[in-house]
Amino acid sequence: MPTDGEFASSVAEKLQKAHLAAIEQGDIDLDEGGPMSRAQKKGIFEKIEFRWRKDDEKIIEQIQAAVDQLFGRLFSDAIATMDDFYNAMKVPIDVSGGIVEFKKDSRGRDVEDWSQLTGQDIEKTILDITRIKLELAPRLNDLLLEAVFAKHVADDKAHDGYSELLEGTVKDREAHASRFARQDKYQAYFRYYLYSHAEVFMRELNNFSRVLERIRFWRIDEGGKTSS
Repeated sequence: MPTDGEFASSVAEKLQKAHLAAIEQGDIDLDEGGPMSRAQKKGIFEKIEFRWRKDDEKIIEQIQAAVDQLFGRLFSDAIATMDDFYNAMKVPIDVSGGIVEFKKDSRGRDVEDWSQLTGQDIEKTILDITRIKLELAPRLNDLLLEAVFAKHVADDKAHDGYSELLEGTVKDREAHASRFARQDKYQAYFRYYLYSHAEVFMRELNNFSRVLERIRFWRIDEGGKTSS
């Protein structure tokens, strides 16, 4: 079974092939300027607008597509658990035909009633998320290690490129090193992008668990006060 990084890479490669095919057919025009193009708009104030080059924009799209697919693979259980928890708070409305609709507020959003939650609902969600986090922790660590390694590879490649050019100024050698290591820098950013998005969601999952634990504590505390 491929690692999460390999799975994401395969998604990006598929989109890359689609982009290359579009380029060959003339559907995408590439500009050869710097990494970003600058356009000035004149008015009361002079504004500068930064836009991605077409080829860099396509690389970003490949990275985002890979991350989206990885999220479906990594966090499907966590998202389903959170959906089940919030669905338990929806207020049902009895309608004819056996179809149950849920009460909406003035903005069309589902009305949530926390009083419908039972202690078992909260306990089950906490335990499910704890199990999910135990499974995810080593996989997120793998993504981090892959990102660190990719950064070292890119740095080594840049150093090789700098040493390869024996003539010219320091700026010339730095420019050559940057071009020489460009693909490896993209790969390093891609790996870090994967890890960063996964780590952010994991952090929010931890915050969600803490909220549930506080709710459980408040309910236990209120129950003790009521009984006394």
